[in-house]
This record gives sequence, structure tokens and C-alpha cells, in this order.
Amino acid sequence: MDVGKRIRELRKQHNMTTNELANLCNTTQPVISKLENGHRIPDVPTLKKICEVFDITLADFFAPEGMTRPVESDLEELLNSAKELSPEQIKSLSTFLKTIVNKKYK
Repeated sequence: MDVGKRIRELRKQHNMTTNELANLCNTTQPVISKLENGHRIPDVPTLKKICEVFDITLADFFAPEGMTRPVESDLEELLNSAKELSPEQIKSLSTFLKTIVNKKYK
């Protein structure tokens, strides 16, 4: 796997500049650029921080291409909205969604 290419891919998917990613990772823009261009290999803490910024796990980062299916924009919007909810609100939303899904299949 080309780690630098994957970082660039994630950054572009999130419409983020190398400078913005660097700031969120508490590093510098040249470090991000070197990572993306393959002139530097990220250490585990840096890679973990990059994954945190993109809200993915290390497993997601290294998942073979095609293993995760793309999320439709409406679903992505729902997921992003849910990130702002409290645990109680998430539980209520989950119960609500399960009710809707169960009615669909009955």
C-alpha cells in the first residue's frame, strides 16, 4: 500500500489542504507533503493522529481498496450530524431507525 497516496486521497476527500491537515495533526506542512510524496514514512503516533482527523481507524486506513463501500452523500450527512449528538440522543436515534427498518421488512 502507498501510505502517502492514501493520506493524500483522504485529505482531498475532505477538501483539506496540506497546511490544514498539518495544523490538525500538530505538525508542519512540509511533513505532510513529504509523507504524501513518499519522502518520509509516518511513525505510528503521526498516523494515528491523521486517522483521528479523518475519523477513521488504523484498520480503515489500511483496508484494501474496495473493502469499504462509498457512503452516499445523504448518509454521510446523517453520520456527520450524529457526531454532534449525546450518547442518549444516539441511542434514541438508533431505536427510531431500527423501528423504521423493522416496519419496512414486515
